[in-house]
Amino acid sequence: MGGIGKIYKKRTERLYKHLLPNAEKIVVRDKDSLDIARKLNPENTVLYEDFAQGIIEKAKHTPVSPSSKYILININKKSVNEKNIQKIINFCAQYPINNKIFFPCDMSDDKYCFSIIKTHIPDLKLYDRTKKSLSESLSLFYYADGGV
Repeated sequence: MGGIGKIYKKRTERLYKHLLPNAEKIVVRDKDSLDIARKLNPENTVLYEDFAQGIIEKAKHTPVSPSSKYILININKKSVNEKNIQKIINFCAQYPINNKIFFPCDMSDDKYCFSIIKTHIPDLKLYDRTKKSLSESLSLFYYADGGV
């Protein structure tokens, strides 16, 4: 199964009620998924910390730390649609004083999306990770107030 998210559709609910109670083991990476899965299979559901969490945690020791409050934004060509753009707009509205930084993971695919999102969020800035060290980029993630 790909992931366990909030139930918005009846067919998702039916799928979860059929698959999760019968699963030999369910491994999730976030607390929301853990709560959903444990309701249907409490004995066989475990939380496994995302491997990146420990790496990002080490970034707090990096001397490079941002001087202002900011949030990180990412989207790729496959995900750019009105619904997801609205989610990003709504997320940014929760952080009105924060700088908005677009972090392209794939410099060709995601970077293309920057100009699309910038039309909706004019103060969006592009982070060019190709000109930064890995430590600087990890530090950026560690000190962010949020991300979408």
